[in-house]
Amino acid sequence: MNMQSIFVGWGSSDGPFPSEYGSTVRDKGKTLVIFWEQYGTTLDAINAGQFDTYMQQFATAAKTYGGPVILAPLHEMNGNWDPWDGTVGSNTPAKVIAAWKRIHDAFVNVPNVKFAWDVNNESVPDTAANAIGAYYPGDAYVDYVGVDGFNFSNPWQTFGQVFDSAMNQLKTYNKPIFIFSMACAPGSQKAAWITEGLGTHVKNYPNIAGWVWFNQNKETDWRVNSDSASLEAFKVVIP
Repeated sequence: MNMQSIFVGWGSSDGPFPSEYGSTVRDKGKTLVIFWEQYGTTLDAINAGQFDTYMQQFATAAKTYGGPVILAPLHEMNGNWDPWDGTVGSNTPAKVIAAWKRIHDAFVNVPNVKFAWDVNNESVPDTAANAIGAYYPGDAYVDYVGVDGFNFSNPWQTFGQVFDSAMNQLKTYNKPIFIFSMACAPGSQKAAWITEGLGTHVKNYPNIAGWVWFNQNKETDWRVNSDSASLEAFKVVIP
């Protein structure tokens, strides 16, 4: 394991940057993946420059941290559950792109931070205006493209059913691809889902650079150790 993902709230009272991960991530030679969640603000406020100072503080602290960082702001923007999503309220894909560019430009002098454009595997709502491609800010603003996807088991979906469609879109950008967040609901088929998905299917994707398992007991028990068979399957497929 050479990556660790965390969620950081916009304007977090914990500080401008989670530097406390230096000893456990940076000093262990690992990459810190940050889902930078723009709660407590709006796209309009970001685009109006109201958070430029905060972004500069975050960027300066990230540079001081020094270790490799993959920053994923505005993630899953093609969904409809977060305040920055493109169909929520008065938001539009154009506003999402403008905010993305403004955030990106705050880090032009921070070489240890790379930007990840991370979409949901399905657009909600599934309309032409909310298609994945409507949110791409351009090659100059993206280092990695990525996707989040989960087998919620209602109905049960194979690894390919979760990811194939989004992967076909992402490969058109000719960027390294990450599955930045994934997991499978618990059940008797979970071990086989892991074996087939991570042992075989994921290797079919072009430009795949890595993946992150969402190892939390949240909406359901997503963890790789939700049962002993799933944990053993996970151990086998780890390179």
